Amino acid sequence: MVVMDMFPNARDLYRIGEGNYTIQVTPDSLIVSLPYFGRSYTSLYGTTDIGIKFSSSKYTYQVSRPSKRNRPYEIQIKPLDRNDINRITVSVFDNGNATVYISSVNRNPISYQGTLAP
Repeated sequence: MVVMDMFPNARDLYRIGEGNYTIQVTPDSLIVSLPYFGRSYTSLYGTTDIGIKFSSSKYTYQVSRPSKRNRPYEIQIKPLDRNDINRITVSVFDNGNATVYISSVNRNPISYQGTLAP
């Protein structure tokens, strides 16, 4: 998924461009490279990059199919080797658009919008 918009507090929209920020899910890896604006409950000493960036080869996921037409597919992803990420929820729409919601232990939740990419 290529992320183009970010909603740090569920109200404000930030356009972050196309192609620089992505979430990649393959059968054996999860790669996340996203910016973060919001409140953090722990300090990150020695770094100026506070984005959500990680790779994981250990994760679980569950897909929920919509029961009604015009509802998105819901994909719940849980990285098992990351203590700071509770879950990632991806909603995929029929037109190829998607939204991502990331719930973290040490940060306020954040949402993103984008499109699916091959």
